[in-house]
Amino acid sequence: MERFNHLEVSSGDAVPDSKASGREAGYALPSILYVIFLLFLVTSSVLLLRFIQRTLVLRDVASVKAEYAARNGVTEACAIARSGASKDLGSWRNKELVLKGGGRAIIDARPWGLFFKITSRGEFAGSHAYRYALVADLPAQSLQHALIFAQRDHQLVLSGTSTIRGDVVVSQHGIAVRHLAGPPPSAASGVRGNVLRQSEPTLPVFDPPFLKEVISSYRSLLRGDLRTTVHSARAIRVASSARLSSILMQLPDSIEHVFVEGDALFDSLAYRRPSAPIIVASGSVRIKEGGTLSGLMTVISARQITIGAGAFLEHVVLFSPDSIVVERQSRFSAQLLAPVVQLHEGSAGTYPSAILSLPSGRKELSSQSIHLRSGSSVEGFVGLLSLGGASYHDHRIELESGARVVGAVYSDNAMTLDGSVIGSVLTRQFYFYDSPTVYFGWLRSARIDREALPQGFLVPPGFSPSPQLRILEWL
Repeated sequence: MERFNHLEVSSGDAVPDSKASGREAGYALPSILYVIFLLFLVTSSVLLLRFIQRTLVLRDVASVKAEYAARNGVTEACAIARSGASKDLGSWRNKELVLKGGGRAIIDARPWGLFFKITSRGEFAGSHAYRYALVADLPAQSLQHALIFAQRDHQLVLSGTSTIRGDVVVSQHGIAVRHLAGPPPSAASGVRGNVLRQSEPTLPVFDPPFLKEVISSYRSLLRGDLRTTVHSARAIRVASSARLSSILMQLPDSIEHVFVEGDALFDSLAYRRPSAPIIVASGSVRIKEGGTLSGLMTVISARQITIGAGAFLEHVVLFSPDSIVVERQSRFSAQLLAPVVQLHEGSAGTYPSAILSLPSGRKELSSQSIHLRSGSSVEGFVGLLSLGGASYHDHRIELESGARVVGAVYSDNAMTLDGSVIGSVLTRQFYFYDSPTVYFGWLRSARIDREALPQGFLVPPGFSPSPQLRILEWL
């Protein structure tokens, strides 16, 4: 019996304790819940990161597509203008273009001197981007010639070292090579190209769209006609003694006009982009020697505008009803609009620059001229538009020997060409005076080379009734 009881007691020690099992189960449940929570947290974090990453990627994609939409808006606007579907590109205001591939562009196009400036706001999936560009025209058929000499009464005469490379349009009097005082005609003198004789050689019309309206608005600002209509919150008036460059650097984008009472002096960097304020001075304007005027802006002066020696200008339109003088060693990529424009030695206008002589509209200033002195150069367009019946002596373009133009030179009156033109020359008459003789139709030392003009060269719209607009420059 004792042995049996001992075995029972021993057997009783192997029975599980229900309380201990309950405690172990109580410890396991929180551990399982904790593990589940960790797994949920990790999974949620991964999903959240993937969501954020996808959102950022989509945002980046939308941003890039908005950029493409803004860029494509400019090219699409040019394509519409080329197709003839719209002949009023310069008056587009907030015009919406729905683009292929999604997105849209809101276009604002307006004249910028002789060119067009297009602002395109691209939109895609809530993102937006802006692009700005200047637009110009492909050379018309008339600008495929090296020279159009639209004078039926005079023969074209080449003397000295004068040479022409490219096709030439002249009257039935044709072309002659003759000796004038100085070096005799060289063996290379003459024309390498086709000579097209016409009974009535015609000078192509250069009529830039919106130019009359633009110049009229400039002159109205100078007269003060528009000061009452310019919104007061978008214009400021400063004294002539003010530090104009500093004011422009801090100018809010909402300001569109700056009126300077008296003379205006730019003495340091004035950088404005992409907003394009108009600075109107009732006196003269001077860009100080070595100064910089950069950014989209228009500067209008009632008197002479002077670009000081060594100054630099970029993306600026200058207008004066008096004159513009570019002093030595100055550099500009700008548009100069005035009755009289002078470029001194060493000054250079880089592509795409434009110089245009216009009638002053003042009785006391009747002459017009563009004078490029020896050592000066222009890459772009040089033109003179005069009133009918103007004298050759007082209304002409003059390129001294050593002066150079790469592009197109146009005069609806006269030209004295002793320098070189890499491109096209279109003129009604060649003129120079060598006491006591006046010479019509003579070239003394001119070089005209249409074959050397770089491909892709663009000109201001106005030579063709159906402009083939292209992007001149992204801003």
